[in-house]
Amino acid sequence: MLGFVIPFRSKASSKNWKYHSALLIRTIKSICNQLHDNFKVIVVYSDYPEGKVTHKNLTYLHFPFPFLYAKDITDYKSFFKEKHNYTEEYAQYEMDQGRRILYGCQCAINQGCSYIMSVDADDLVSNKLTCFVNKNPVSTSPGWYANTGYIFLETHNIIYRYPKNLNEFCGSTNIVRSDLIPIPDFSSYNLLDFNFFSSHSYLKRRLIQFNNEILQPLPFRSVTYVINAGSWSDYENSYRGKGLKKWAKQLLYGVFYASKMKKEFNLTKIDSALWLPAKS
Repeated sequence: MLGFVIPFRSKASSKNWKYHSALLIRTIKSICNQLHDNFKVIVVYSDYPEGKVTHKNLTYLHFPFPFLYAKDITDYKSFFKEKHNYTEEYAQYEMDQGRRILYGCQCAINQGCSYIMSVDADDLVSNKLTCFVNKNPVSTSPGWYANTGYIFLETHNIIYRYPKNLNEFCGSTNIVRSDLIPIPDFSSYNLLDFNFFSSHSYLKRRLIQFNNEILQPLPFRSVTYVINAGSWSDYENSYRGKGLKKWAKQLLYGVFYASKMKKEFNLTKIDSALWLPAKS
């Protein structure tokens, strides 16, 4: 059985709580739209989101631990700052996200999930994922990753095909067999204990290095990475705007999302009134 874990930010870290809650609700609906009913969804939250989705396979799991700042992360200066050039902000973000994900993974394992996928609280997934995973015996694969998918610029209503290596910059791309997921002691303040999924671009190499296991690429476009008004990254700048390269990118990779694609990913639009600046 496939378990989806969604780490949801705290209200204190959100500049627009209604908007982030609306993004989460869309993501939950996307996951619960699976064509096969044998799955679980765990939303890990500190503050209950506005609005509510109910589904028999859905669990809201309260995250009981406090936010950790860089000064509290015991391996930040010695490892992540010195060796990997992490900023304080990024280390704090990855620690918070990573702890929430693995706390949710622990719940998913207790619910009988043999594979687990971490999904960011604004991304969308194909409704074919559970069918695919349930057709593959647990003994034959350590898991899969989304090599290809889509990029959705919600603020510009544009969608692109992403041709390869989507897992390098999208966190919602890895499905891992549950026995390969290290569940830490949650009293630890080491980021290295919690960044299994949150350090997503390294996960594939990590499993090879420490477990001698190789994730396989999913054989279909399985993830839509959503760039929206609340995205913390600056990826939008490489897609939006004018210029020859950006027009060429739209010509080569831009797609019209028909009703079939909307249904597969629950690709519905969030009310722009939630994220557009208020008119003076």
